[in-house]
Amino acid sequence: MANVRQLRAPQTSGISLERFTKAVRPRRGDESCLVPWHSDILALIDQRYTLNQIQEYLAANGVAISTNGISMYVCRWRTKAQAEPKAVSAPRQISTSARTRAKRQMKTRNSRLSDAEICQRNGWGPGTLLAGENDHGVSVIRLTAIGDREVLARHITQNGEPVSELAGRELNWTLTKRDWRRVRSEAR
Repeated sequence: MANVRQLRAPQTSGISLERFTKAVRPRRGDESCLVPWHSDILALIDQRYTLNQIQEYLAANGVAISTNGISMYVCRWRTKAQAEPKAVSAPRQISTSARTRAKRQMKTRNSRLSDAEICQRNGWGPGTLLAGENDHGVSVIRLTAIGDREVLARHITQNGEPVSELAGRELNWTLTKRDWRRVRSEAR
């Protein structure tokens, strides 16, 4: 009988659950230790600092967080910012001369703007079909993504003929080498 151990009840050292719940409130999903540093983080990202450099900055200010935590915070913030409804203003009266100016799109050839700015000013977004002519004929592309400066697109047709699967993969496109116009269908 000497080898038989007696089971003991677990010791309850520390604080009780009731005291703990009164002292420490649970964190809601939208709360983060990074909220006070939100504008600093965005400024550093805009200046193209790496997540490791941002982590060093936060650590110097007493915030301990992993680069993965910073990345997840930024992704959540961007997703939330994109999901927020935009304020809708009342329609305003536009003169006919202003309407004709608005219908004309901005020229793309030799533009000093970035490809993304060209798309923004012309109202082109992902899914928009564009046609542009060069020495090889008319190309039709479909915009798939618009970044801060660059544009990703898929080559759809060349001179009215579908392009091969390899040529039709998603690539970074430069819009300033030719004049592009919006088209409604993939046919010329």
